[in-house]
Amino acid sequence: MKHQQTACVGSSGCLQLFRHQQENLYISKLFLFHEDFPAACAQMEENQSIKFSLLLMLSFVTEIRSFTVVTLVIIYLTTLFGNLLIILVIILDHHLQTPMFLCIGALAVIDVLQSTNVVPKMMALLLFDTSPVPYGACLLQMLLVFHLQTVEALLFTLMAYDRFIAVIYPLRYPQLVTGRTMWVGVLVCNFISGLPIIVYLIFVTELSFCRTNVLPYCFCDYSTMVHVSCNENAKYLNFLSTIGITFGSTSLTVILISYGKIAHVALKISSKEGKKKIFDVLVTHLLVVLLFYLPLTIAFILPGLGVKLSAEAYNTLVIVATILPPMMNPIIYSFRNKPYLCVFFRTSYTPSMNQTSEFVFLCTIDSQKKSYTIVMLAVVYLVTLFGNFLVVLVIAMNPQLQKPMYFGIAALAIIDLVGSTNIIPKIIAVLSDWATIPYGPCLLQMFLVLYLGAAESYLLVFMACDRYVAVVHPLRYSTLVTKRTILAAGTLIYIVPAAFILAMLILVTELSFCNTNILNYCFCDYSSLIEIACEENPKYFLPLSIGSFVFGIFPFLFILLSYMRIAYVALKISSVDGKKKTLNTVTTHVLVVGLFLIPLLLSYLLTALGVKLSIELYNTMIIVANVVPPMFNPMIYSFRNKEIRSSIQKLFKSAKF
Repeated sequence: MKHQQTACVGSSGCLQLFRHQQENLYISKLFLFHEDFPAACAQMEENQSIKFSLLLMLSFVTEIRSFTVVTLVIIYLTTLFGNLLIILVIILDHHLQTPMFLCIGALAVIDVLQSTNVVPKMMALLLFDTSPVPYGACLLQMLLVFHLQTVEALLFTLMAYDRFIAVIYPLRYPQLVTGRTMWVGVLVCNFISGLPIIVYLIFVTELSFCRTNVLPYCFCDYSTMVHVSCNENAKYLNFLSTIGITFGSTSLTVILISYGKIAHVALKISSKEGKKKIFDVLVTHLLVVLLFYLPLTIAFILPGLGVKLSAEAYNTLVIVATILPPMMNPIIYSFRNKPYLCVFFRTSYTPSMNQTSEFVFLCTIDSQKKSYTIVMLAVVYLVTLFGNFLVVLVIAMNPQLQKPMYFGIAALAIIDLVGSTNIIPKIIAVLSDWATIPYGPCLLQMFLVLYLGAAESYLLVFMACDRYVAVVHPLRYSTLVTKRTILAAGTLIYIVPAAFILAMLILVTELSFCNTNILNYCFCDYSSLIEIACEENPKYFLPLSIGSFVFGIFPFLFILLSYMRIAYVALKISSVDGKKKTLNTVTTHVLVVGLFLIPLLLSYLLTALGVKLSIELYNTMIIVANVVPPMFNPMIYSFRNKEIRSSIQKLFKSAKF
């Protein structure tokens, strides 16, 4: 103590020393790894638990790590889109507010929550190798995983019971299964699932982690924490087996018996087509149910029986059961369901006479130029697909390109792939006299056009920030732009536009089209639908103005300021060659950004202000903004990059082209 007092001179020196000691103490407590743990535990009481931070660590093959991350992103986005679309359609259309669809809607909510609880953490773990998790957050994730999986298991049972009543007792179905009955059933499922959680929580708080705080799995769950803890009491694993049998095996048995009885009744149907249809539904439902139940039942029951699964086997079982069913459920339970499709495509169940089941595009292009335009669009589309797919492939396969800047380039390439596929084939079809589009797909196309445009706008802002920090603050780049920063930015880039565009989608569903269903444009977008709608309420034009500023003007100004600052710094470079190279890069980037944002800004802002553009001018601006930049982005952001160009050359050489 005396030594410390002589080490600091004056109050400021002592304060600085004190802060330094506090920081070291905090860091040492936050990150206790394998070799530090035994020494740390020796200083603690025997029964004391380390409850401040746990460390997830996933052993994974390095060569397929990037491919796995990309796959997880695609699965997660597909899961979110499919399940949110189901929830939205069921909420907006009262014809789907029946007992069966209430259950499907509840299943979609659970799938969204479950995927969001698990998949982002998995991606972070694959990107950062290890992932510290505060003790409380780990407990929360564990409880959510258990609760949501249990509720989903019980919901599958409830849905099997619903189908059982509908097939076996069709005349009594309206009396036995009502909306109130289904709501009570969903609430009971949540209540039953909540009871074991209390026991789980009590047991977990009894565990001590005196050997290690490293959980060798992809997320926090009960069996993982029991295995790495110091406690060896059999009650912890016995409880796991009991729960697995109660909510896993029992529910699965009830489902199998229900579907077996339905199959028995189906065999008595004289119609071959009806029999085939029922068995087709049963088989697909059973496949999804088994995909959910079997891996979880094996993962929970075997550890309870004392069988130690390898980290790879356990992770595979849990990932399959947690990730794939939420993506498959919308396809099996909704998109193959006729009433749902009827509402989505507006082929029946039309709420009123002023609605339309389809739209007709009037993409006015000179008939003499149609063939030329189709060929040009086909060439642009193929070049776009090849260039962007090549960029994604090279970045995913090369570990040396797993850097923040390249994550942004890969994300841009994925957006360009989806955006081009959403628009160009439809324009080609319209020019080839396939000019109709059902109501549902039109809304879907509109949503994707707006969402991908907004996401790309924010992504370009992020990439401009990345270059700004790299040029203006090069020494601080590695500390400011990290993988964790990329993950946070990516979350904002994809979630903020989604929330805004969903609000616009809800507004569009309020529109009626009593005058015409002809769109004077080449694809569905928000402004074109507003123009032909019967409603003239200013509230429908307001999102265009807000969206133009939030996703157009603000990003464009921010990007311009960033590149102006970069250009200013570049002018101070003594090397003429370096100065020329930097300014050349800045110019090409600004041109591509302007080619994307300026036409969109003009088309949306002028429409929002009540200025009616000619059909030819509007079509030209929209097509230029949505078709041309995706083709040029790989050339500007990737093929001119030395590392990517070198990786592409190695790829083609290894393929012996």
